[in-house]
Amino acid sequence: MKKILILCILVISILNANGQESLARMKMDYVSTEENAGIQFHKGEFIVIFKPYNEKNTWAVWNKDGGCGYLDTLAFQIIPGKPIFKLKSNPHLLKKTSCNHHTRILSRQFKINYCRAIKRVIRKRSDALTKFFDLIPEVDAALATIHARDTWTIINLYTDDELNIWLKTLDTNRLKQFMGYLKDGSVAYPITRYAEYLSLYYPKSWTILKDFK
Repeated sequence: MKKILILCILVISILNANGQESLARMKMDYVSTEENAGIQFHKGEFIVIFKPYNEKNTWAVWNKDGGCGYLDTLAFQIIPGKPIFKLKSNPHLLKKTSCNHHTRILSRQFKINYCRAIKRVIRKRSDALTKFFDLIPEVDAALATIHARDTWTIINLYTDDELNIWLKTLDTNRLKQFMGYLKDGSVAYPITRYAEYLSLYYPKSWTILKDFK
């Protein structure tokens, strides 16, 4: 028990020193539980871990294939001092979670078609990003939470060149609003170190956005 307590304190102290997310390596094969049951994490593979889920010793994690789930502290070992890899979005999972029955009911309450907006983004249709972010003032409560949850997943669907082209279509006020939204506490998860992440994997886009950080 004492060893487990010391390990938990060490994990938390490392995260506090390096931000909310860190690179880690799996110590064992692990099938996640909770809402993402069935995602297989393999011993030795690199993962990105995030702040504790519901303030417990259970961590939200992503692997390089876009699989996500929840792991106990003992399942991985943090690798300090190395940047996290670029998160890969899972379009199938995005569509599944954003076009389910619950989301459709919420969308009808606000008289919008959230599922259609998601499908357009996945297919990278013209103005799809603009239409998705135009929903911000139209959604509230539970649907706002879903929109915030999907934001970084959607950004990661796009390449730096694609995001850069879209950003160039926005005026100064829209860029300020977009950057302000990314910095919002509800949206920042899972990317809390947005400046580091964008500069690493979206350098062209960050050249535009950094003036509004």
